[in-house]
Amino acid sequence: MKKILIQITALCLFLSLPVLFVTGCYNDSKEYLYPELSGDCDTTNVTFALSVKPITDGNCKSCHSGSSPSGGVNIENYTQTKALADDGRLVNVINATGGYPLMPQGAALPDCSIKTIEIWVAAGAPNN
Repeated sequence: MKKILIQITALCLFLSLPVLFVTGCYNDSKEYLYPELSGDCDTTNVTFALSVKPITDGNCKSCHSGSSPSGGVNIENYTQTKALADDGRLVNVINATGGYPLMPQGAALPDCSIKTIEIWVAAGAPNN
């Protein structure tokens, strides 16, 4: 009887080890994974390199880059992004205003990303 009890205990411990390792190492929070949901939208010191480019790289570049960008619109670098900011297309497409379709297609950017781009454009779209 004692041998069976030891075997059952050992089996239970063996089966629970993967669960302990998987759940014990996970510490990501929703706020870390999705900062736009946390309510913290820091729009101080908006720069092209640190604020706008990560947004365009993550949301626009997959369709609007390379030798044949979608719609003939390329947004790979500062010069191309500035041209879109200067003629109003950048702000219009992220807000679906001025007769422009919403971009990215199928899902709007988070409010914080839109606000960041609008602040950068309003500041003259500097190369900073």
